[in-house]
Amino acid sequence: MAYIKTLKDNQLIGGTDQQDVYPVSSTQALYSQDAAGNVRMKKDSPLEPEPLEDRLKEHEDDAAELHRKSEKLVPHLTNDKAGITVEITGAVNTMALSGSAELTSFGDEDAVVIPIDEMSAKGLTVTANQVSYPVEGTESSDGKAWQGSFIIPDVVETYVAKFQCTYNDVQKEATTTTYVNLRKFFGFVPDYVAESGILDYLINNLGVITTSHFSNSVSCTVEIPNNETGFKNVYFAVPDNMTITSIKQPDSLNAPLAFEFVRTSLRAIDDTSYTYKIYKSTDKIDSANRKRLTIA
Repeated sequence: MAYIKTLKDNQLIGGTDQQDVYPVSSTQALYSQDAAGNVRMKKDSPLEPEPLEDRLKEHEDDAAELHRKSEKLVPHLTNDKAGITVEITGAVNTMALSGSAELTSFGDEDAVVIPIDEMSAKGLTVTANQVSYPVEGTESSDGKAWQGSFIIPDVVETYVAKFQCTYNDVQKEATTTTYVNLRKFFGFVPDYVAESGILDYLINNLGVITTSHFSNSVSCTVEIPNNETGFKNVYFAVPDNMTITSIKQPDSLNAPLAFEFVRTSLRAIDDTSYTYKIYKSTDKIDSANRKRLTIA
């Protein structure tokens, strides 16, 4: 509650009587009252009445704080390569990125999308090996998203895309992860193939007498095609960032297959060389039969 402070006519310059005068003024001319109609005094000065403006400001501050506490800024980032492992083949690969944000509440109200032009800051970046690359962004046609694209380097690495935005002095971010790696190759190899040519043999005969597997991990189960007849070593070629620690035979009660590291070899893709680790089975196996192996 509030009351209007009045002045007597004789309190004005030239005033002569005791009539009340109601000045046209701001809320500073009004004073707070409690529920009983008593004038409230200032907290820090008990002998001075509290202007209504002070109480209104107090309520505005409380309302603003409650508003901040009742809503949550939630950013989103879509990435057409999110969670995907991209294979290095020499082809150009890109990430299509789109960042947006919305306000959610603790009540039953629907989330509200924040227009891009109402954000005080926004940006897209991609980070790999602790190096961050800015991504040029543009506003979507509906004004609700900040979009950009990033050409993925042909480098075995983990790439983290990030959308960062600021709204009402609150900064939040959303991220996605994309992996880049190389294919693994396996197969029976005849003794006449020199160790330096093992990787080329596995790659050049792919789909005929050798097989491959692609993922971001060394772990896989593959079926090695038969390679004519006779006993031969099975060879395993994996990218340098992977290490084989076990090989098992699921069709033989998961019996372990003894293997050993042979050497490293280079694979060229569009004038860039990538290092592979070459392993082989310690014992020779009948190559007339297909062989299923689980690698880890």
